[in-house]
Amino acid sequence: AGGAGRMSSDRLALSALERKTKAQLRYFELVELVVGQDSLHRCYICVGNHALFLVSHNLSGILKPCGEIKYEHIDGAIEDAKSTNTLLLILNGKRHEFFSTPQVVINAEHRCRLLVQFRCGWQTSYLWRNRTVGELPFTTRDLGLPEATGLGQALGVQPYHGYQVATHEGYSFFLQKDYHDVASNLHSASSGTFVGKKSGLTFTIQIQEPRPLSELETSGTDQHIRWVASRQRQSISAELSSTMVIRSAFYSKKMNLVNDVAAWTGWEILLKSDTQVRVMISLRRQFLPPLADSAQDIFVTLQCPKHVIDHNQGITDELLLGEARLAADSLSPLVQRCTVPQSLYRDMIQAKIDSLLFSEESMLWLKGSLGLQPNRSLEWEARIFVKSILKILQEENVLRTPDLLKDVGDDVPTEKEPINVPKRMLPVGGPRHFTDGVADVNDPSMNAWHFRVAKYLAFCFDGGLCGPRLALMDLVCEFISTPQSQQKIDEVVMFLLHIRPKDFTQPFRGVQLRFLVHDPNLFENNIFNDRVMHGLVELGWFEQALLRGDGKRNGSAESSAIENYAQFLARLLECKTASINLKAAVCRQIMKCYNRVPDGGSDDSMRAHFGVLCQALMEMVRQSTIYLRAYATLTLVNMASAEEVQNEIMKMSIIDTCIKNLKSSDDDLIRYTLALLTHLTKSLARVKEMDRAGVTDVVLMLLEKTPSMASKQPLLAELAGVVGQLCNDDDVWKKMCHHPCHPVEKLMTLYYSGPQGGRLRSKAVFALKMFVDRPKQHGAVKREAVATLAKTILEDLAAGCKEELLEKKNAKNEGLPKPEANPQNLDFAANSILLLGSLSKSAAICSMIAKNKDAEAVLTNLTFAEIGQVDSTRDKLHKLLRRVSEAVKHDRHVTGKPS
Repeated sequence: AGGAGRMSSDRLALSALERKTKAQLRYFELVELVVGQDSLHRCYICVGNHALFLVSHNLSGILKPCGEIKYEHIDGAIEDAKSTNTLLLILNGKRHEFFSTPQVVINAEHRCRLLVQFRCGWQTSYLWRNRTVGELPFTTRDLGLPEATGLGQALGVQPYHGYQVATHEGYSFFLQKDYHDVASNLHSASSGTFVGKKSGLTFTIQIQEPRPLSELETSGTDQHIRWVASRQRQSISAELSSTMVIRSAFYSKKMNLVNDVAAWTGWEILLKSDTQVRVMISLRRQFLPPLADSAQDIFVTLQCPKHVIDHNQGITDELLLGEARLAADSLSPLVQRCTVPQSLYRDMIQAKIDSLLFSEESMLWLKGSLGLQPNRSLEWEARIFVKSILKILQEENVLRTPDLLKDVGDDVPTEKEPINVPKRMLPVGGPRHFTDGVADVNDPSMNAWHFRVAKYLAFCFDGGLCGPRLALMDLVCEFISTPQSQQKIDEVVMFLLHIRPKDFTQPFRGVQLRFLVHDPNLFENNIFNDRVMHGLVELGWFEQALLRGDGKRNGSAESSAIENYAQFLARLLECKTASINLKAAVCRQIMKCYNRVPDGGSDDSMRAHFGVLCQALMEMVRQSTIYLRAYATLTLVNMASAEEVQNEIMKMSIIDTCIKNLKSSDDDLIRYTLALLTHLTKSLARVKEMDRAGVTDVVLMLLEKTPSMASKQPLLAELAGVVGQLCNDDDVWKKMCHHPCHPVEKLMTLYYSGPQGGRLRSKAVFALKMFVDRPKQHGAVKREAVATLAKTILEDLAAGCKEELLEKKNAKNEGLPKPEANPQNLDFAANSILLLGSLSKSAAICSMIAKNKDAEAVLTNLTFAEIGQVDSTRDKLHKLLRRVSEAVKHDRHVTGKPS
């Protein structure tokens, strides 16, 4: 996979070249061909099944007198070691007389990729001709040739002192000189694996085959480098034992050493296991030259044995990150001169733009970076379409920014029926009218064109023409009063959404939403505009439209509409072609419905259809990417406050799924799974079932292995909460007390590592209370050991009480209403009071608590604070205060100190 990749294997461009060569092609590139001493030809070299074809640069036809070099006429190839673009072909005596000498020099900007395709084609043809395997004679050496025409002398950025320029499959990057390549392979002088002689570190670079952007956009899992990195992380975690993710974040490449026109995105991950530490930076190079229609994923990995870091041998996590980042930042395609951008086939790119073959994101990039945009006739029609819609919104007095009409263009006319505009839009260079005035509704090319037109018009309305001032939310306003205007807007929305059959011989019907939602196979048999679907789901338009379609919001009509809406959302979650972002939006919409305050209306109705939603969400949790599994789990957490939802997902084997999630090494997925277990462990019967399935062991393993660093504290807080909940069952409590990970000691360590009065301390105190609040103590859990926390707990309580009193005083001085207490502070105070109350049952421990300075004063102040007015803690606080006061009096009596 070289630096150019499939961007020169574009199927549409190859089809056009195949008409000239009369042969099947697999790759093409614009090159300079040197034949003899002075014969220079600028042409397209095309790799076929049995020959190389030479097509003139203006695509008029193959070169004359000879536009074909058969593979059987090629005896070998030499790669010039002194340049990045020169290749020498060695021809035999069977060659055409046009080639006066056996040596043909090719100057190719993407030589690496051309070589891969050429060698593959030559060897395949050799096998076909001779029925035996043969390898093209190939070597790399200094050819002593003059520099490539038009590119001049080689020029590149030199590495830092102590570093070298390493190369692999068409890319270069900086590495310390200590690293050496461990092997070589068929297609490259580098294996992609470099080992440090002194450090023992292993550096690996993997360069994937480039993929068309259109393929990535329709992929459910590869649309963003983040999802690819997540999959790589899971693959690594499966290889290693006890893997922990220390860092997982967006990465921005910071160097452009060769004036590269492509766009880069990245994701950075730091993993630790029992045996090694590994940094992986996943990069995506997008809009690759020369056609700007493909992307290539590259993985930079640096791994170090864990004992090297543990034994303090001068290598740290930060050093590993810095070394991997330098290699990723310096990563560049191999070029002859770093100041000359790689060539772009602008005419071919423009033709694809005019055919609307680029996505919305690509359109923005092409316009901003290359100044290329669709033909003016297409943009003119788009302006008419947008302005016609804005005119309707203005007449309904729901247009947010009236100046938008001027922004679209004063000279742009409007249509009374905006939906008529896309019907007359035809491909650039295509027919200007239909035969006999009637369109062929079964023409797949025209149906595919109108699908692309719908995407283009949606892009123009949603930021493409007026930027952020005009968005999809302006189109789906809820306050359109005129039925005729609402009907026009709904027609436009359904066209932009463009739910149509996958079979393009069938036309787009434009069926109303309330009829579409009854189709159980809606998304199995149809495709749609994912970007518009995403926006409409986020805006809640489908719920509005279904309720509006069923008339007034009352009675059975509303219940039926909400049932259809729930089924529609469930089908979207199950849709295999829906993007990750769309499914995440559906999850957010479900949570929004469940989190709204019930009013006896639609929210109650949505809750009534939890069954169909649970089934779809459980399917996502089992089979989707890590990101979607986390989102689906979080959605279940929001729903699982209801007992009926808990019972439903228990029937669906949620426990096995939770165990799998807890072993995933993804912080978000683990945290949401623990939050879900918090709901489920409120039932003793479920706690026993979970313990039998192995949940207790997995949870305690997490408690032991998870470091108490700042980024892990939200996860640790949930983990401590689940450990406390599991203590509700006596058998599980005894099992945990005996566990070799010593959970009580770990919980005490977590308390000290958490912020004052924070959630981690609150949950740690709760779990410790569940361990010690027993009629009979366990030999492995000593209350006296836990009681050593009392001093710090009292300090936290005093600080929280002081903060609350200060807020009340400030509010009173400023004449503001009494501020509400911080729920987090209340939760910590409540758990602390319960733990201290449990510990104070022992006279010795109560005396120890009383010896803490100001213990009695702190508890007295709490009785006047918000926590002292809460029913669940008021009596327990007063009982604790009495015990401590009595212990203080007793202590003073014994020591003879005055009261």
